[in-house]
Amino acid sequence: MSTFIQPTREQIDAFRDGDPVAIDEVVTIVLPQIYRWAVSKYQNLPPQEVQSVVNQVIAEICRNCNRYDPDQALFTTYAIYLIEKRIVDVWEKEKKIINLESVDLELHENRASGAYKDIEEQITIDSLFDTVSSQLDDLERDFLKLMREGEIRLEVFAATLQHYRIVDKPEREINTIKERIKRRLKSAAHHMGLDQDLF
Repeated sequence: MSTFIQPTREQIDAFRDGDPVAIDEVVTIVLPQIYRWAVSKYQNLPPQEVQSVVNQVIAEICRNCNRYDPDQALFTTYAIYLIEKRIVDVWEKEKKIINLESVDLELHENRASGAYKDIEEQITIDSLFDTVSSQLDDLERDFLKLMREGEIRLEVFAATLQHYRIVDKPEREINTIKERIKRRLKSAAHHMGLDQDLF
């Protein structure tokens, strides 16, 4: 025997005929009971999701009143059967969302981990340049600054060189200074355990 209070047969007959008063009476009797049942049964889903499903199913039953056959099942049994089928669909969607969120979180964590690694690496490289810079004279330090900025134009290095001294063949002198700086960087990088090519 059902623990739910059922509409009377007269109410059900009028409901099946589409009588708006009967529809309202049946919903008033049944809906609060089914709400309580559904929220209690599906505690693993958000209550608002469960209530939304119940509302949708009851609304569909009311739009198709004559589909319900009282000789086949009690009204609440019929409604619950349809709700359970719909909840399965909702649960599948919820699981997909949870899975997507966990994938997004994992990607975010991986990106964060990569970002921390990049930061650590950058700190190490900055430390390397600071160490080497402290061993250079003013001219070499200016060259190193230009090299770090990605400067490749000969005339820029020539102008920097001319600022310190006059040379007949600036190109050869520039290449010599650059190579000297690179050797120092390579040596310092080796001692710090950095194998990457900085220039």
